[in-house]
Amino acid sequence: MPDDVDEIIGTESRSMEAMKKRRSMIIRSINGKFSDHFDNEDELIRTERLESDRRMVKYVVDPQNYSKVQKLIIS
Repeated sequence: MPDDVDEIIGTESRSMEAMKKRRSMIIRSINGKFSDHFDNEDELIRTERLESDRRMVKYVVDPQNYSKVQKLIIS
C-alpha cells in the first residue's frame, strides 16, 4: 500500500514542479467537492507549514470533517 501522496496520485516519476501542480490540483478538487456537498467553506485536507523548515508542508485531514465523510459513506 503506498504511503506517500505522490505514489498514491501517480506522480512520483515526474518533475518536482509537475508533482506540486498535480498535488495542489487534486487537493483543491477534493476540498471543493467536500465544500459543495456540505454547503460550507470548510476544508477536508489542510496544508500546514512545518515548524522546522517553513519551505516544507504537510497535509492534514481535519478530524471533524473526516468524521462527516465517514458518516456519509456508512449511511
